[in-house]
Amino acid sequence: MKRRFTLFILLMTTIGFIFSGCQQTTEEQVANDIIAQEHDRAKMVTPPSNTKVQQQQQNTLEDYVTEYADHFGYYLMEAAHELEALAPFYRGGQTVRMNEPEARERLRELHAWTKSMLVKDTPSEFQGVRNVLESLEIELNTVTNLHDELVSNPTSGNRARTKVHFENAVSNLKQVERAYLTVLDNEGLY
Repeated sequence: MKRRFTLFILLMTTIGFIFSGCQQTTEEQVANDIIAQEHDRAKMVTPPSNTKVQQQQQNTLEDYVTEYADHFGYYLMEAAHELEALAPFYRGGQTVRMNEPEARERLRELHAWTKSMLVKDTPSEFQGVRNVLESLEIELNTVTNLHDELVSNPTSGNRARTKVHFENAVSNLKQVERAYLTVLDNEGLY
């Protein structure tokens, strides 16, 4: 009898499990659960990064920095050449090989070119170089103004002030060049 009672309990438990399993949700509820799980999974899992796109963006940025560095290097070379050509006119005591209108024109072109370099979009790596370039632009502006004053009133005081600001411009160009070379070295651009 005990055995029958155990068998009866076992049979009832099995039937209970079967009936509870038969009361599953409808197909619509199952589909909604699957959609909800996929939606939750999409929130939790970030899509894998596209390294090719990231590399292209990085290469584009590096290309822009390299292009800017090349353009700035060309500017520095030409600016140094122009200041060297203008030196006899402003330093005096040497044979002046250029006349006043030519000196004024070269100075204005250099000043305009410097302004155009300041207007260009500057990469963050070259922001410090740009700050030093601003001081060069101020000195070139002062030399340009003093040049006009020197032409209209060629006194020794005007010549001395023009010479001082011209020398400041030369010194500032050297500072810009040092800052530029430091950035090239730090960024590994050669």
